Formats: sequence, structure tokens, C-alpha cells
Amino acid sequence: MTESQNSTVNVNNRGGGVTTTPLLSITDHGRFQLAMRLSPITQIMRYNEKDRSPFQVRLNTDMEKPPIFANRCVFKSQKVNAKEGKYFREAMDLYIPTAKRELLAYNLDLCCGFNLVPPVVWREVPGHGAGSLQAWTQAQSGSYWKHNFGYDYTRALSNPWMHRLVAFDILIGNVDRHAKNWLMDTSGRVYAIDNGYAFPKRNDCRFISSLPLRGLVGQPLTNDLKQLLATISAEKVRSILNDVGFRCREDSGVLRRLNYLKTLVAWEPVGRVQPIE
Repeated sequence: MTESQNSTVNVNNRGGGVTTTPLLSITDHGRFQLAMRLSPITQIMRYNEKDRSPFQVRLNTDMEKPPIFANRCVFKSQKVNAKEGKYFREAMDLYIPTAKRELLAYNLDLCCGFNLVPPVVWREVPGHGAGSLQAWTQAQSGSYWKHNFGYDYTRALSNPWMHRLVAFDILIGNVDRHAKNWLMDTSGRVYAIDNGYAFPKRNDCRFISSLPLRGLVGQPLTNDLKQLLATISAEKVRSILNDVGFRCREDSGVLRRLNYLKTLVAWEPVGRVQPIE
């Protein structure tokens, strides 16, 4: 979710010079998680009238590290997935709700060091049950930058965050990474939100969709990403996946895609993503 005023980004900058220094340290993540779990709730409201829209939850806390704020969070209730989209229903085991997938994506991001996903915790919200609570990020969506400033994220070939986002989406098997569910600040730094449509059964890659990949097909992976992938331990990833309750070998699919990414030299089409002609 986004909120900013009079933001500008250098649309002629394809991402060169953007650094991948972590925004939050491990200590910061711990402090955010504590504040989001324990701070009193002061307000609960839907973003719009749609039954499936997430809730905005206000917390009485001053925990923040701009552009990440803990006093305003996005809540997705644990629920039956019968109303979820076509690709989700075909690719996923409906036993695992999207809210749990949101939390798992955050934990996996933290474990692997992608540094893309704002803090997420599991919390009970009065009147709505338990679910995922994600810290607010004050930045704009890829769609916003493209339509208002002409920033074509599919051509930002040298922005290391775009490469990281695509690798993360392939790893988790994301079937729904369109231009409105990732954010970018004025420096070109990217944040991955709305990660609930992920972790398909087995290694089902048919429906994976990460739109930034369209412009990267055929391009070499950045050295930054190759170095990051080399440090990711399959054992640590397996430990994150162990307690989720997967029933359809979703964990083995993640590990197979991790191995694929580690051996990748240049980006290839995956799932529903087709390269730009």
C-alpha cells in the first residue's frame, strides 16, 4: 500500500548507482515485529468496499524507520480461499490461506537476505480473527511511476532491486506480481508487498508471473544477485518451510527453484511471463 506526495524519480536512470544496502537491520526487524504484535489497536477499517480488500489497522506505536512505519499496517485475515483468483485456485493448495503465505514470504525473504519485504507478523485482530499484519511502506507502486512519470520498470535493466524482485518471485512461485503490488521509492529501491499468491503445489511453474521479468529475458543476472544467491543455504530455507503445514510438496518446489536460480546465467522466460518483442 502506498502513500506519498509530490514524489519524483529520475526516469532516465535505469537503475545504475542504486545500492542494495539493507534498509532494516536484523535488530530493526525484531523491534518492528515486537511493536506490531503488542501495540494497542486504535482503528480498523477496509481500504475499499470490496469483500476481499485488506484492512488498514492503526497501532499506538512510534516505531518507524521511514519509509517503513509500524503505526499503520495492512491486515489480511486468515480465511477460506474459495473466492481467490483463478491462478491461485489452480496452482495452490487451498488448505494454506493467503495470510499464512504472506508471513512465509516475509520469513523467507529475511532468511535469504533479499531485503524486499516489509515486516510481517501474525496477529489476532478483534472481530476479524488471526491473520498477517504488514508494516506500511510510504512509497509508490510500479504502475504509479509508469503512468505518471514514464518510468518503464521493464527497461530498468541495471536496477539491482528489479533483479532481486524477479529472483524472489521465482523462488516463492509468485503467480501475481503485477505493477500494483510492488513499490519503489525515489531512489529506485523496491519493496515487495502482496505476496500471498505464492508457493504453488510441487514445482508447478506454469502460472508464475513477475512482470519485471519481461524486460530482463536474455539479460545476465547482476553480480549483486549472483553473490546473494551463492550465500543462500538450502538447509536454512528448508528450516523456514518445515513448520508451515504444506501437504503438496511445496517445500521441494522452493528448493528446486533455488537450485535453478543458483545455476542461472541469464534470465529466461518463466511461467506466464513472455519477453518483450
